[in-house]
Amino acid sequence: MQLGEAVAAALDAKRSADAGRIIETLTPLAREIVIDERRTELEVLRAAFLVERKRLTRFDSAVAASAQAQASTTNVKYTGPLAPHHFVQLENVGVA
Repeated sequence: MQLGEAVAAALDAKRSADAGRIIETLTPLAREIVIDERRTELEVLRAAFLVERKRLTRFDSAVAASAQAQASTTNVKYTGPLAPHHFVQLENVGVA
């Protein structure tokens, strides 16, 4: 049981390190980032990046480079552009 726990902890540490590298690479190219909870233990990162149109080509290239660098162990699913609903913050609207 201890071996299983040690393996799980090592895998979690690797996922966190991989996610950290991705975030570190992409954050400077984005106006905002929202990190969502992973839905499965196999996911490394689930995040939304708000990117200005003029930076989109550079952002796409950075995602492609990151995916290429981790291609032996990680499949990257990159979707976009999408509506920026992740970045909307609803204020308390005084409903009577």
